[in-house]
Amino acid sequence: MVLHQTPSEIYRVMVDWESFHAPKNFIATDENRIKLVDYASAQGDGIISFTSLNNACAALAAQVLQPEPKQPTIEEQAAEFQAKEFKRIQREQRENSVPFDERLKAAKAKKDAEDRAKAEADAETMLNNEIMSYQCYAGPNRIDYTITNQIIQQLKAVAVRIDGKRSAIETLKAVRDVIRALPDRPTLGAVEQAIETVNRQRREAREPGDRKIRDDARWASRPR
Repeated sequence: MVLHQTPSEIYRVMVDWESFHAPKNFIATDENRIKLVDYASAQGDGIISFTSLNNACAALAAQVLQPEPKQPTIEEQAAEFQAKEFKRIQREQRENSVPFDERLKAAKAKKDAEDRAKAEADAETMLNNEIMSYQCYAGPNRIDYTITNQIIQQLKAVAVRIDGKRSAIETLKAVRDVIRALPDRPTLGAVEQAIETVNRQRREAREPGDRKIRDDARWASRPR
């Protein structure tokens, strides 16, 4: 069959057909386009049109179209609904088996734990910033980088533990107190001396006999 259109005309018809008339599940590959053009030209008078392409697409559907998704039957839809309802009822029964006040306590405990975790993470970031921003001056506008780096390493070794677990929040408070207690031009032992000063000030600030704070919040490590 002789085509009575130029390749550019056929291309334009194919582009327009794909854009406005082709089935949505048409597999748009060059191989499939050639199949449609060949079939349309063989069945018609050599003119490629929207109609001839539609006819070709219908005849070659098994080759050029994606299979239509299988629609569930009414029975299948009903069975799926029943399965979902059964799971929902089981979930509600499990939830209702726990007294409301206990569920409320559990929800509050979870929220408190999440808040504490976020507060600890925020304190960890602030602690690192606090330590890394420390500077020791050897004179006016002159940083002593050697001592500064040594003090920073010693500050990183400071930790406060509560019930045996390191607390970034309490460690941040302690490190700030230690930095405030450091002299303007500290020596290598200045951090340990500052820790002793802070500990003494904290002991003096406590009420007599308040052992819990003393037992639960301790320096876990000292600068080496």
